[in-house]
Amino acid sequence: MNLKWEVQKRLEEIEHCLFWGGCLSRRNLTNKFGISVQQASADISMYQSLAPDSISFNRSIRRYEPNENFTPVLIDPSISDYFEWKKNSVSEIEHVSMPLRNVELPSLRIVANTMHQNKSIEIDYQSMSTKELSTRRITPHTVVFDGFRYHIRAYCHMRNDFRDFVLGRICRASNLDSQGKSKLEDDNWNTRIPLRLGTHPELTLSQRKIIEKDFGMKNGELVLKVRLAMVHYTLIQLRIDRFSDDRIPAEQQIILLNPDVLQIC
Repeated sequence: MNLKWEVQKRLEEIEHCLFWGGCLSRRNLTNKFGISVQQASADISMYQSLAPDSISFNRSIRRYEPNENFTPVLIDPSISDYFEWKKNSVSEIEHVSMPLRNVELPSLRIVANTMHQNKSIEIDYQSMSTKELSTRRITPHTVVFDGFRYHIRAYCHMRNDFRDFVLGRICRASNLDSQGKSKLEDDNWNTRIPLRLGTHPELTLSQRKIIEKDFGMKNGELVLKVRLAMVHYTLIQLRIDRFSDDRIPAEQQIILLNPDVLQIC
């Protein structure tokens, strides 16, 4: 059935309320979409025609409830789906507060222009490995969020190599010019390697089973295919680094089962 976008969203809201909330009233639709009670009733009737025998009206609470055989037909339930549905909620969802890594809009805009036009750009950049600003020309190809900060993957004309540049450390960006090496020539970006994750061997059997379930492991391991250029950031997110062996099993719950693969990084 081909539905208009706004109708599709209202029917999806019906399923969200039934699946995640366990019940549905016309007010759920009228309050969220600003529609009339009559339109809300029509939407519910339409949904019942799409999913026959999936919901029933509970007269004692004057709400619709999912039947035992209720199965969503419009949404794909998952933890991310629930977070997206409740993203504006002030009661059921809470995010850990983290400092916002600042990105200057003028620099971001000209970097974006550079990528879309397949050009290079001159930047003043403050690296943490040097005490003073350095001026260099780069050809950026991708904006990356590593979970903590934004950086750009770019070819550095000065170093004749592909490197990562933190967007917040670009102090000036200007002077578009001809492109350097392209993304197709960035071997570390285009190469993916498997990271085999497993539970810490010193955890108890019960603990290992729950960690395996938490991470969705199969046969005791989870394999992540990661870009070679992103391995470092992935391991930081997983809290797997050169200090991993110093942590107690309850803290270092997962380990890298193929650490030898890091030799090529």
